[in-house]
This record gives sequence, C-alpha cells and structure tokens, in this order.
Amino acid sequence: MQNSPFNFRTLSVGVAALFGLSFSTCSLLADAVVLKGGERIEGKILSETDTEVTIQFQISASIKDERTVKKSEVEKIEKATPDAEAWAVLKDFKLSDDSLEPALYLHYINSLKGFIAQFPDSPNAAAAKTALGAIEAEKTRVDGGEYKFDGKWLSKDEVQKERIQILGSAYLSQMKKFAAAGRISEAMASFEQVQKQAAGSASFPEAVELARRTVASLKTAADNGLVKLKAQRVEDQKMVDKLTEPQKSQMARDLKALRDRIDAAVAAAERSGAKWLPLNPANERSLAAISSKAGSELSRLNALQTENMKASIAEVAKVKGALAAGDIAAAEAAANKAKQLWPGNEQTDRANAAIAEAKRVGAEKMAAEKAAAEEAARIAAEDAKKKPVPELAPPPPPEPAASAPVEEEAAKKEEGSILSSPGFWVLLVVILVFAAVGRKAFRKFKDPTGNILDQ
Repeated sequence: MQNSPFNFRTLSVGVAALFGLSFSTCSLLADAVVLKGGERIEGKILSETDTEVTIQFQISASIKDERTVKKSEVEKIEKATPDAEAWAVLKDFKLSDDSLEPALYLHYINSLKGFIAQFPDSPNAAAAKTALGAIEAEKTRVDGGEYKFDGKWLSKDEVQKERIQILGSAYLSQMKKFAAAGRISEAMASFEQVQKQAAGSASFPEAVELARRTVASLKTAADNGLVKLKAQRVEDQKMVDKLTEPQKSQMARDLKALRDRIDAAVAAAERSGAKWLPLNPANERSLAAISSKAGSELSRLNALQTENMKASIAEVAKVKGALAAGDIAAAEAAANKAKQLWPGNEQTDRANAAIAEAKRVGAEKMAAEKAAAEEAARIAAEDAKKKPVPELAPPPPPEPAASAPVEEEAAKKEEGSILSSPGFWVLLVVILVFAAVGRKAFRKFKDPTGNILDQ
C-alpha cells in the first residue's frame, strides 16, 4: 500500500474478516420457505424433493442450522434469482465516515464490477453502478494521500499531523465490531493496537472503558468454561467407561486426538506471540491462561483515570474556542489544565503549538500596527515642514469711541435724576420766595417812601 500515509495492515485484516463474516451471513438470506401456518423461514435451500424441502438458516452470527419441512406444510417456496442472491451480498457495501484500507476498496470495486458484468439487465444494476462510482471516487482521493476522518477529508499533510487520532479512531471502531460479534479475544487484540500506536488519542479513554467491560466478560467466560470443561470431561469419562471393547478404546483414542488437535492450535497461538489466546472452551490451558491474564489486566485497566482523560479532552476543546475568540490567556489556562489532567494527551502538544503560533501572529500584527503608526506620524511631520507659513495681516485700527453721545446720554440721565428728586422742588420754591422778597426790597430801596408791605 504505497500511497497510504501509514500502515493499516493489521487493521485492514481485521476489518476484512468482519466483512467476510457479514457477507457469508447475507448470502444465506436469499431463499424463503413460507408455511401454511404463516411462519417464514429465510435462508438457503439445500435440497428439494417432491415431498420435502431442506433449508439452512442462521441462528446467530456464527451458528447455522438446517430444517426439513414436508411439502404438505408449505404454502409457497420463494427462490431468489441469481442476481438477487448476488446483490444480497453487495448491497451492504457502504462507505463510512472514515476511509477504508486500499485493499478493501479494491475488493468492493471488483465485486461490483463483476456483478454489473454478469447481470447487466438486473434491476439492481443501476444501484451497483452508483455505488461503484462513489467507491472509485473515494479510492482516488485516498490514493492521492488524502484521508477521510470522522466525515471530514484531510490533506496529506494533515493526515500526518492527525496520524495518532486516526489510528485511535480506526482501532476503536474495529474493537467495537469484534466485541459486538462476540469475538472477545480479537477485540482485545485491537485494544493492544490502540495502546501501542494511539495511547494519546481522544479515542483512548473510550477504548479503555470498552476493554474493561470486554475483559470482565472474558474472565467470566473463561471461569465458566473451566467449570463446564471439568464437568464435560467427567461425563466423557463416564461415557467411555460404559462402553465395551473395542468401542471403548476407540472412543478414548478419538477423544485424545481431538484434545491433541486443540492443544496444538493453542500452542501455535502461543508461539505467534499473541497476548490473548483464543477463547477455546475445550482447552483447559487456554481457559486458565485467559482467566489469569484477564484478572491482572482488569486491575490495570481499572487504575487508569479515564474521567481525567475525558476532562483533558474537554479542556483541549476550550483551547480551540478561546483561540477562535482571540483570548490567548484563556487558551493557555485550558492547555495547562489539560496537560495536568492527562500528561499523555497528544492533543495538548498541538494545542500549545497553536497557542505559540497565535502569539507569534499577534506580536507580528502589533509590530506592524506600531510601525504603521510611526510611519504615519513621520509623514505628517514632513508634510508640516513642507507647508509655507502664512503672512499675518495687520490688525484693523480701533474704531473711534462715540464720546459725545455718551456724555449727552449721561447728562440726560443726570438731569432726569434731578427733576425727579423732591429736594429739587423744595429748593426751587425757596428760591422763588426769596426772589420775590428781594424784588420788593429792591423797589423800596429805589423809592424810600413806598411801603414794601403795601406792595
């Protein structure tokens, strides 16, 4: 996979195994036998005669059964056409929120092309062509170095930056699928990959919590298996003891051969270096090893502080929000808290890098604004020096004061003030009286014989 940004080899094998399981299941759901009582049995018709029909059907993801029904009880038999049976497998080919491994894209593409070529007139041919186009388009982008992560396409450079987060999400998804299918040992193998390659990813806390539940189930299954295995061996021995020769010896040899094959398979798994052996209910060594390991692993997982990890992830989200709002102080506080809560959080390193970049951009902006202000001031000063100083016009002569009208006005005011005074009128009367007396005295002086009183 030369164009892949990093190695998904182990991951793709597990995903392909899951798809293989689901496709084989779907292929059994092509035929149906409908009974007169209304019951409908869906599966794969294995044989049919004039009197009865045998159909294989699915009980669970890994268990199949067969049922033979008399034709007298059958209302109708529905047999899928070859194209419908083939489409029952292909119709579940769907793209997800995350990119697939290139080999899986090729598997989808080749299967759809084969269907279209084999059944060009099928009612499902158009849907197959639509699905093929979408898968080919996505594969082209992946081959170019892009990657779809959580529904968002990342460039080749972004993929390298998000490598740990992508791996964590991918292995967690695989782990969930294995756990849901009851493949507990394989689910724990996926968890081992999360721990090795993405222990600092945002998916790690959820993976730890799922691992706790899975390990607890694994230990319970192993412990119960040991009890059942011991009881089964007692029953097997009783059955052998009841037999007579040569059947007794033959049964003993058959049981030993079966146990030897199972022991060999477990030994091969041990030699492969697998941390978790397959849960084999017929092998005491496998069950005991799983029970022991599950106990110690559960203690270790319970000691991991997933709540602090989740809180750390939430603080990183606050960093992004604070930077978007331009609040660098709040971003730094959130980043420091995130690091304290979970030192291994890979996102805190990138959050601090984003803070440093925001500071650098802010400092450059301030420096540019300061330089622009200084330049504007310099230009304004130079413009002021270049402008000529305007000549000042002589001030106009003062207007002559209007003294005469002012004096007349003052006199009028003074005159008006004397006439309105009562003392002025008393004085005037006194003057008039004296004037009259003086006139008579003057006349008598001129005519001594005259009597001034008679006058």
